[in-house]
This record gives sequence, structure tokens and C-alpha cells, in this order.
Amino acid sequence: MAEFRLRDGSQVVVGPIKEETIRDLIRAGAVGAEAEVARDDGPFVPIKDFEKIVPPPPWFQLEMAIGPMWTNIALIQASLLNYLSTVFRDQDYCDTLTMVVSELLENAIKHGDWARFPSALVKLRIRTDAKVGAMAEVSNPCTPDSGSVLLLMRTVSALNGSASPRQAYQRRMIEIAQ
Repeated sequence: MAEFRLRDGSQVVVGPIKEETIRDLIRAGAVGAEAEVARDDGPFVPIKDFEKIVPPPPWFQLEMAIGPMWTNIALIQASLLNYLSTVFRDQDYCDTLTMVVSELLENAIKHGDWARFPSALVKLRIRTDAKVGAMAEVSNPCTPDSGSVLLLMRTVSALNGSASPRQAYQRRMIEIAQ
């Protein structure tokens, strides 16, 4: 569990302090607007930004399966954002995680081998880890010889042969231009 340090306007540092203790101090009005807080050994931020440095709960996990229809993405996006907003305190974090999941779902629907597997579903799993934050996984039906998989393998192979991301980007731009 993360611990925090609290600093008031006179640069006096108090800590380590538990998350709930800081919440109690904020609720009680015992911390002034000039106060700053830091997570573990991280940098100090204004007390108003405390929620942004609180790690996601380590117990969060969500799994679901959806049909591969484009209209489902908007429905999942709205539902997921509402749900995440009740679990996480930082709205920017919720917006970003929802955007990432939406992009993953779009790619899963776009690149799934739906001709071979017409009754398959897109599977979505979101979970948190106290060390790295949230992780989203999406799976769709494909086989090693699916067109999208072959293209992905060629792309990864080309990236591995590049000296730098910049070189890979430049090479790809030249390919597109030709």
C-alpha cells in the first residue's frame, strides 16, 4: 500500500502517512490550500491534486464478452466510463483508460477473423496491479494464418530490425509514399 508525505507552507515534511489519514485531514479542514502531498518518494503536488496520485485499488477486475458489432463499442465506452468513475477518483485516468479500451475493442473487431468464427465474441479483461496500474486485454478470434496476424508478424519483425523507433517510422513513411 502506498504511503504519503505531507508538507505545509513552511516546508515541514510529515510522513509517512496512510491514504485514509490524509483523507481525514482534508475532510476535517486541517490541511490548508498551500499544503502539498507526495506519494512514496515521488514529487510533491498541491493537495488539491491528491486524488491524482492515489494508486488504483489492487482488487479491481472486470471481464466481459461482447459481439463484434461496431455499435457495441459506444455502448461499452459509455458504460465503462460510468463504472470506472465509481471505482477510480481521477477523472482523467478514467477517460484515458476508457479511450485505450475503446481503441483495443475497435482493433479487435476490425482484425478478428469473423468469417471463420462467426459466433465468436470479443473478450475484454481489465484489472489493476498495485505496481503498474491498470491493464487492459482484448482477445478476438484469429489463427496464425489470418491476414491480420501475418501483417502484425511482418510489422513486428520490421520493427525488431530497426535501430530506433525513429528509423522504423521513417522507413514506414517511405513505404507509404511509394
